[in-house]
Amino acid sequence: MKNRLYMILMILAMALIQAFFFNDTKPVDSNPDSKFESNWHSATGEVYIDIGRILVKNNIPCSDMLIRESVANRNEYIVGCRIDTEPWNGYHIWTSSGDILSFNDPKIIMPPK
Repeated sequence: MKNRLYMILMILAMALIQAFFFNDTKPVDSNPDSKFESNWHSATGEVYIDIGRILVKNNIPCSDMLIRESVANRNEYIVGCRIDTEPWNGYHIWTSSGDILSFNDPKIIMPPK
């Protein structure tokens, strides 16, 4: 019983250490205009496929998608998604790692309606 409890505590400790010290994803910059392209545009080719896979993997429906690419990291995007005429939802996506963060930051202007 002690060994089982010890193993559970060790696994929990390793998960916490990894979450706090080895997580390389960063929140969206407070001034995205300096970090991302200024204009929203449609994703095409490999970018469309990569972002689409990440959205599907995370069960995020998206029938209309526009993106802004990072000027410093070609694998980092702000993505606007919506279904039909619903409001836009914002996501910060890293295609190299498959990481995705949802955001609702009023400083980030979503695509026009």
